[in-house]
Amino acid sequence: MAVVQSVHRSYRRLATTRRSYRLINGCCEPHPQLDGDYQSLDEAIGDAIDWLLSSDALSQQQPVGVEVCTANGDWRTCRLPAVLLCALPA
Repeated sequence: MAVVQSVHRSYRRLATTRRSYRLINGCCEPHPQLDGDYQSLDEAIGDAIDWLLSSDALSQQQPVGVEVCTANGDWRTCRLPAVLLCALPA
């Protein structure tokens, strides 16, 4: 019974921990221009799209991916680097 309670406490602690995301470049390294922590996948991708729309055509062809920080502090790829397709500004 003690083991079950310990596992339950550990699971509850992990469930309340906020995930942290970061953008990566085509080499799966932290993105040099978009170096920051994001609270959601949508926030990370949104920042990448904003950056791409405000940069030159060459930058817009650069692949961008996303990693998520695990409970033990390791980073795992959750979106492989790819060119983001953005709507053209009107």
